[in-house]
Amino acid sequence: MVESVKEIGIKPTARQFMTTVVTVRKWHRRYLAKGLDGLLDESRKPKGPRTIPRVDEERIMELRKRRKNRIGCWGIKTALKLPYSTSTIYRVLKQHGLVGQKVRKHHKKQDLREIKARLKPFEKIQVDVKYLDDIPQYLAYYRKHRLPRYQFTARCEKTGAAFFSLAYEKTNINAASFITYLLEHLQRHNITVSEVTIQSDNGSEFCGNWTPQSQSIFTHMVEKVYGAKHLRIPRGKPNVNADVETFHRIVENHFYDLEDYTGLIDLLNKAYTYQIVFNYLRPNSYKWGKTPVKLLNESNAHLDPAVLSLPPIILDYHSMLYLRKLHPTADADFYQKDLLRGYDVPDFTGNCMDFG
Repeated sequence: MVESVKEIGIKPTARQFMTTVVTVRKWHRRYLAKGLDGLLDESRKPKGPRTIPRVDEERIMELRKRRKNRIGCWGIKTALKLPYSTSTIYRVLKQHGLVGQKVRKHHKKQDLREIKARLKPFEKIQVDVKYLDDIPQYLAYYRKHRLPRYQFTARCEKTGAAFFSLAYEKTNINAASFITYLLEHLQRHNITVSEVTIQSDNGSEFCGNWTPQSQSIFTHMVEKVYGAKHLRIPRGKPNVNADVETFHRIVENHFYDLEDYTGLIDLLNKAYTYQIVFNYLRPNSYKWGKTPVKLLNESNAHLDPAVLSLPPIILDYHSMLYLRKLHPTADADFYQKDLLRGYDVPDFTGNCMDFG
């Protein structure tokens, strides 16, 4: 066809090959531009803005596989500092079979971000307990090294900062020790704990006896000792504690289900490292892509960023935390009396925190 164009022209060639003038002109132009290579079939793949370089596709797939599909499109975009939209990243993951099927429908809930943004840092704190022995990766180390079974967690609604400690038993005593450990830490950083509201579910570790009129050690420490407020969420409404429940999902996917542990000390060290990363370095998509420390600095509360650093402890070994707060003037022999043994306090085998 191209040779015929040279001899007799475009229109006669179109009649000779029983095709259109447009088709003959297209092939003739491609031949003039690229020679014989211009006569090869070209890919019909779109060449629009949806196309991204192969090297970036490989980076996306490598990070997704390395995190065992435990990182979403927004997390990949943030971690790799990519200029593409989350929908483009999702398309890459879907093309390479790295997107799992949804197992349940998620209904859009009321967006409370603007309401929580008006709170002061640590004005409202959600607390809860997470079971660790149902996490596949953690379970083997839990059995081998006799690691703690529970995680006591507190999360600030304003900044999204999270604090947690570990425990072998889910008891009211461990809950009281945890809240004492947390509130003393906040006091040391000039936070008025009497203005804090602690929100929990109706578990026995927080509420003690099921009788509504009864008061647990946890509630006593929060309200009578520190002058704060203990708020119980409605029964059967775990979404009211959505902030701390979300952290439980994140810490399981990004920490417990990924790490290896050589023992209890290694677990505590890695847990503290993860807390530092979460509070200081990890952007929160629900809070406009900002880190907890950035939200703390923007709050004009003039708080030391070190308030977001609280090393996890084994609560069973620190039951003296709340006892010393209850009886600050008592001597060491007082803690061995039957009065305190009535609380079924385990033998203390660790070092107490000195609050000064």
